[in-house]
Amino acid sequence: MVRVGLVVGLYRGVRGWRYPGFVLHEMGHKFAAMRRGYIAHFKIWTWGIVLALITAAVSQGQFIFGAPGAVYIAPATGALTYGSYAISRQRSGERDNAVISAAGPGINLACSLFFFLLLLALPAGGFLTTVATYGFILNVGLGSFNMLPVPPLDGYKIFKGNIPLGLLLSLPLWAMFAYFVFLP
Repeated sequence: MVRVGLVVGLYRGVRGWRYPGFVLHEMGHKFAAMRRGYIAHFKIWTWGIVLALITAAVSQGQFIFGAPGAVYIAPATGALTYGSYAISRQRSGERDNAVISAAGPGINLACSLFFFLLLLALPAGGFLTTVATYGFILNVGLGSFNMLPVPPLDGYKIFKGNIPLGLLLSLPLWAMFAYFVFLP
């Protein structure tokens, strides 16, 4: 039996819990780009916010889908010391893009594993168990979706630049997602 209702219900019940996962995901991109010598900044995408509002209104708040923004990167042409790799190596645009794109889902995978271990350590039924459950499911969901190899998602850029890295991130995320959505 498919537990899609469970996933939709969790999104509805924890509207505020998805923001830390999104923010950490985008900060992963930003800091990975800066580390590799790029200028990185977050831009709000107005149509993504409108999409979120429309899906919330149409579903009466039961499901929200949107893309409020993304981190945009550019080479730091005028700053020779911007980032630790700016001087020490030659740039590889495709490789850099794959690594920078992998930082977001990598953070979601790390958070998912942290919350999973927390779930194993906590007694059932408490408040912290609820926090760990929502943190786990939302990070698995966000990371799994972003690892789909479809433009403009992170998975497309990662698989295009580094297939082993794409598999390293996507397989655990997709396996956890499939287990909790499609299995009893």
